[in-house]
Amino acid sequence: MGRVFIVDALPFFSLLFNPLATSEQVLPQAEALEKQMVSLDDRQFEQQAKSSASILTKDGEKKDLLLKWSKESDRKTYAQLFREVMAYDARPELHKIACPIVVVYAYDKAMNVPEAQLAHLYANAYANVKGVRIQRVADSFHFIMWDQPENFQKALNEVLPR
Repeated sequence: MGRVFIVDALPFFSLLFNPLATSEQVLPQAEALEKQMVSLDDRQFEQQAKSSASILTKDGEKKDLLLKWSKESDRKTYAQLFREVMAYDARPELHKIACPIVVVYAYDKAMNVPEAQLAHLYANAYANVKGVRIQRVADSFHFIMWDQPENFQKALNEVLPR
């Protein structure tokens, strides 16, 4: 039997903005954001990418790397994938997963979200998974493997022992 290790991801991304969201509600906004991203000029896109990078990692060098990757990406594909991630809700499929799942999620006071609220969001999002283990990694933004590499490796080794 396999194992699943999920890093700072919800089965429905848009829950971050509205815990009661549905795909149908989010799709028009996701489509509008896709069109907006494609229409940005290079300077505007770079500003948007810098803003995004600032909340994805605490590591300055990695922020620069994220910006570089964003600028080198195909903007149309980037925008399309952003729309798809915003609108896709995998929660109805989670009950089909039979192997152990460990979810690690980032938490930092700078997120300006109460710790208990974020824990509740993840617990509710994965409620249909039998035996899921959800683990907070403190002092980290989204890229836990960069912000807390030792804690990340420890959690990974517990799921996928060598």
